[in-house]
Amino acid sequence: MDEECQELLGLHDLSFRQAFVRTVCQAPEVLEAINSVQAETPSFGPSSEAIIRYWTFNKHPRWPVIVEPRKWAFDLTREIKAKYTRVRGKTRVVRKARKASSPEVREYFLAVFGRYETLISQLATGKLVAKGRDRPIAEETLIPPELWTYTHTRVGIESCTLGRTNTRKWVQVAEGLKIYHPSKLKDEACLPKQASSGRPKKYLWDEAYDALVLKLGQEGFPENGAQLVSMFLDCFQVMRGASVPDAEQVRNWLKTKKIQLWRRVVDGDG
Repeated sequence: MDEECQELLGLHDLSFRQAFVRTVCQAPEVLEAINSVQAETPSFGPSSEAIIRYWTFNKHPRWPVIVEPRKWAFDLTREIKAKYTRVRGKTRVVRKARKASSPEVREYFLAVFGRYETLISQLATGKLVAKGRDRPIAEETLIPPELWTYTHTRVGIESCTLGRTNTRKWVQVAEGLKIYHPSKLKDEACLPKQASSGRPKKYLWDEAYDALVLKLGQEGFPENGAQLVSMFLDCFQVMRGASVPDAEQVRNWLKTKKIQLWRRVVDGDG
């Protein structure tokens, strides 16, 4: 078993935060980079919490899934000159000066962002899979791999949440994110669960709706009810072993079971 495979197996059944700490904060190259900086600045010793808080959005740490390590490292370490302006004959500082950090600090940032990029690429390519819930009491559902390549997807590492941003608004898609290795998940675990007793359901409405919530989080809300019905039908189509209702059944279910969503799309009533 190669080193990468061992690392991926070690991330099975961990929360996203735990996987991040192990993959990024405890990575050999990151620890080596920290040691290099400490040789010049002994007081430098960022904790896992400090690394997690590199990005903040509305006071909650949320990392973009698509990063450019070299660009971010340059922006965080480049020299920034002071900027001044004249107000009523007096000089006012608009922006304070900041000295450029050492090459060792830049290498540290590159190591952190590079390791994070590796973790996301493993999720995007299916080497790892993630599950989450669209609401607290819901069952876990698989996160579509496309979400890990979507520009506006962000991850709340501390809270183990996944969402997307539209300007400055955060729309949560899933919470309780956990990481799994595909080889350790049985095929049955990837299928929607049915009740253990009683007559089995013909249509797995709730399970398909969970998939619809993820789809809406990725693609946004449709323009009309017909498109919403089509999106919901697509969710049934990709569920192995599930019966697919017709469009009229889907329309009636949404209108009676998910009134708020239906009104938001059809009537524009949020």
